[in-house]
Amino acid sequence: MLAFLFQLCYNGVNTGELINNFAWVKQNKNKMKQVESLSYMIDKARNELRNEAGEYRKATIREKIAILYLKARKEALKLAFAVVVTEAVMVGVFHYALNWGILELLQPKTVIINIAKPAQAKEVEPKQEVKERSVNDLLDIIHEHETNSGKATKGLDVTCKAKGLSNQYGYNPPKCYKDNATVEKIVIDWIERHRAEGMNDSELLSHYSNGAYTK
Repeated sequence: MLAFLFQLCYNGVNTGELINNFAWVKQNKNKMKQVESLSYMIDKARNELRNEAGEYRKATIREKIAILYLKARKEALKLAFAVVVTEAVMVGVFHYALNWGILELLQPKTVIINIAKPAQAKEVEPKQEVKERSVNDLLDIIHEHETNSGKATKGLDVTCKAKGLSNQYGYNPPKCYKDNATVEKIVIDWIERHRAEGMNDSELLSHYSNGAYTK
């Protein structure tokens, strides 16, 4: 103790002030004990609050777990109820289908489809080209039909012959010409003119005879 005081004095500490401090500590020893006791009580209260906070947190977790459990149980009950309702509906539908014969309609049936064979295309015979007659051939046909090739016993040509004239082709308008060559030239001109218009032999002969002959 003396060594400690000597050291303090050596370091320049006021000895009188130090003694006064020691005296204050001795006088206030009880107060210091009270302060220590109060500090202890504060620490104790703090620890208790910490323990209570921990218990509160634990209680909150338990409540959360309980809520989750109740929710899961509720959803499970809903699911079970839905399953029961679905089974009841299916049984009712099956019973209805069985009584009304709907199941027979759902049975697989064999369907026979007759596929028609494609009709065989008929062979188209190549169209035979009709060879056009020459103008002289047509002239002969007209001559034969109109006056039997100049041998008629009645008709316009007979009347014309009585007058010294001719019309062995029956050319219309009915008229007598000075000779048969004149009539031939008129008929040949008529044939060539109508053939240039696109008439074939049959059309041309029919038009000349007003439908009396076509060949």
